[in-house]
Amino acid sequence: MFSHYLAISDTLIPYLIFAVVLLTARCTRKPWLMLTVMVVFSCIRFDVGWDYMFYYNASADDPDTNLFARHCGWLWMQAFRLFHAMGTPWLTHVVAGGSTLGIFYFGARNLAQSRSGLCNALLFYALWPTLYLTSFSTLRQSMAVAMVLLIVAFIVKRRLFAAALLIVLNLFIHDTSVAAWPIYLLFLLQRQMNWRYLLTFSILFIVAVLSVRLWGLHSGVPSIVNYARYLDSTDNYGIKLFITNAMLAGGIVATLKLRGGEENGITRNSIYISLGGVICLLILIALRTSPPVWRVTEYYTVFLSLSLFPLIDMWPCKKLLRGAAATGLTLLFILFLWNSTRGNEIVSSPYVPYKTLIHSTHRTSPTADGAEISATMPIPQE
Repeated sequence: MFSHYLAISDTLIPYLIFAVVLLTARCTRKPWLMLTVMVVFSCIRFDVGWDYMFYYNASADDPDTNLFARHCGWLWMQAFRLFHAMGTPWLTHVVAGGSTLGIFYFGARNLAQSRSGLCNALLFYALWPTLYLTSFSTLRQSMAVAMVLLIVAFIVKRRLFAAALLIVLNLFIHDTSVAAWPIYLLFLLQRQMNWRYLLTFSILFIVAVLSVRLWGLHSGVPSIVNYARYLDSTDNYGIKLFITNAMLAGGIVATLKLRGGEENGITRNSIYISLGGVICLLILIALRTSPPVWRVTEYYTVFLSLSLFPLIDMWPCKKLLRGAAATGLTLLFILFLWNSTRGNEIVSSPYVPYKTLIHSTHRTSPTADGAEISATMPIPQE
């Protein structure tokens, strides 16, 4: 047993180094260094992330006969064809990972209030398990989530034509990006979020989920029933995630009630948007939906990167609390990776051990009719 835990600890070393370098760069207020570390760590990996080989093989094989490639839509199909023609399937992850982080960086830079705020946003994005680590698996949706911040930044600056173009582009990146449209409307109308808006949004969200589940499961249309099953899970997923986010929601509510009231427009809206995302996630878990559905809330919880540290700054001893928050995020990051290993099968984790492109070899991809997917590879997460 001890040797097993020691083996897991050894495989976490790359992630520990990653976290330490990020914390050091944050302390010295060097957001460009943080971005560089995040991009390099994401782009040089190989077969790290649930869907890595699906994307890799979509470019390694003929995309036009690859079931997963055809599932990803027109924009991604063009990328797969390009990387296939170049003979560089690994570029799929390099370009997608680098683009996602670059988009997030420029969006956060325009919305954060200072260099320190940008560093805090990058730190949260990197260490919160459902953002940076999730981008290793869900390339398309993670890019769409990052794009939301950039779109909001353009709306805030009243560059509406550019924002509209990016909204359309985001639909080609991932069709679930429509979930973020209420956020755009909020900033477009220059409204300030409050408890009434939050309550209304939560009620409408519950009604929408229950309506879609009821309609989908009884529609009789095979493709709709197939997707609707994600809204009706019999498994007890997400107990630890529910507890973690319930504590987070409680902390946000307590801070707003006891210390809030003086935050500026962007910060205030970011706080309420992220709180709405956390509440919706709790609702989805309580309604026993499946994990793929939960990721829709990432379009809202990504605003925690802009709101967590401003919330901390509302309290006395904010310097001490900032350090505690950074330490807590690091521990959460490591614990998430630790728990992702199952039993003695360390390689069963999508993240551990961390491998680089040096380990890359071509693998058999799913056939055109998808016959090999269930037999040799995990089910795609997107």
